[in-house]
Amino acid sequence: MQSDDHTVTAATPGRKYASVSHEDQPSRDLLSLVGTYSSVKLPDDVFLVIMELQSDFGDTCGLSSLSRTCRDLRDIATRFLLRPGVTLRENKDVVSFQVFMSIRTDRRFSYFQGLSVKTGPLSPDATEALLHLLTQVTDLSRLAIHDAEGVLGSDPRLPGAFAALTCLKHLEFSATEDPDDEGCVEMLMGLKSQLVTAHLDLPSAMRSTRQFGHRRCQLVNPIRLLEHSTGTLTELSGTNFEAWTLRSDAIYPHVKRLQFKFGMFLEISRYILSFPNLSSLEFACGMSFGPGTIEVMAGTNEKSQNEVGCWESLDELAATLTDLQAIPVRCRATTLFVYASERHGTTRISLLADIVARYRPANLRLEVDSQSFRMRTLASALRRSEAASFVKTLEVHAVMRGKDRSVHMDPDEFFGLVLNTVAELPLTSFKIHLDHEQRDPATGRAATPSGECDLETKFGSWDPAEYIARTRESCPALRELAVERSCSCASSRMLLAKQFE
Repeated sequence: MQSDDHTVTAATPGRKYASVSHEDQPSRDLLSLVGTYSSVKLPDDVFLVIMELQSDFGDTCGLSSLSRTCRDLRDIATRFLLRPGVTLRENKDVVSFQVFMSIRTDRRFSYFQGLSVKTGPLSPDATEALLHLLTQVTDLSRLAIHDAEGVLGSDPRLPGAFAALTCLKHLEFSATEDPDDEGCVEMLMGLKSQLVTAHLDLPSAMRSTRQFGHRRCQLVNPIRLLEHSTGTLTELSGTNFEAWTLRSDAIYPHVKRLQFKFGMFLEISRYILSFPNLSSLEFACGMSFGPGTIEVMAGTNEKSQNEVGCWESLDELAATLTDLQAIPVRCRATTLFVYASERHGTTRISLLADIVARYRPANLRLEVDSQSFRMRTLASALRRSEAASFVKTLEVHAVMRGKDRSVHMDPDEFFGLVLNTVAELPLTSFKIHLDHEQRDPATGRAATPSGECDLETKFGSWDPAEYIARTRESCPALRELAVERSCSCASSRMLLAKQFE
């Protein structure tokens, strides 16, 4: 039986994509298993389970070996190989995969449902292989292009070939250089598929204007770019969205979730008009503001919402404290998530009271500096907002700083401060995550661990279950309690809800 000795790239659990090879030699365990199959004739359903597990764990070598044992398993192995999706990282991957798919085309293209192109620009051979592949696609529902300018600029036929696909449902598209790239505009504006979800990382209009001078910026308004999917789109996310450039009156009645970073024009009203039935909103401005700028932006957004209207309510609203000040979305929010504690320390957390009082969430999620417990600024903010009258569940991500990062920090004392903070709230559920990772002050990101973490040892010997009785006394309505910890060395849940019941 002819074997398919060609490179294939597939996804594996734990990582979104990972390269694997179809020409790898079978492992010793697999060889013994194949021998067992030849002599004992295990039931086919046993092999189906084995192959499914191999697919889940990215064992392409094992799948390839089993596919060679008999004709019956050949087609099944191909299905499991293609099921997670295919990633093409280099030009040779494109050529190799096209050959692999062309050996037997009767069923392979029906199994080929996910493609991620991470190489670009393409070589002439890779371009021809990709063009040939696209003409045979029948069931490709997920497409990700990570260097759209490089890929689509490789050949003037490629934008049209991608646009001609009618089977796409989910698109990830990244173009970060030219806001007027002809190939990118042609593909997105001419797309024949009716998308259900889209993630667009678009070029920065501000950066491009500085670099290239005046531009039309055709590639920065997602509302205009996705007009072909107004009747099917349900989720939209991305970066550098400019809804006021080359305006569009398109309305997306089925979009429920919107997650994006603004570009230059920080106004929410255009999104209110285009996504009238939104239920979940997460946004970021992506820049810092002075007090005067925040006041001007807030006034502009208030005025525009007076003119066009606003969302009556949202199931979820998420942003930083600063961004919620600058863009005061006028609505009620069932769940409010105020994150990025690196942007507001204890001196500004009292501003949280105004935000919480405005949205009156039943479920409140916060990321705060641990000093806000010690200085009681968080308790003050919750009291001023009258949170006790509407907040039922609270989740706090506490970034440990100052004394709380010291080896002398007392976990028992800190937990007592936490209970004092939430005691006035009639909570039914409370979760706190103690984050004591080393963080870069500039970015807020966790730094690379260097040696053993003293706090990890201290927290490792602390048993918060001892404080269940104290918690019940402080929060009599509480039905669910969870305490988690994390540092660069580990992340684990210390107290499960079932321990509290």
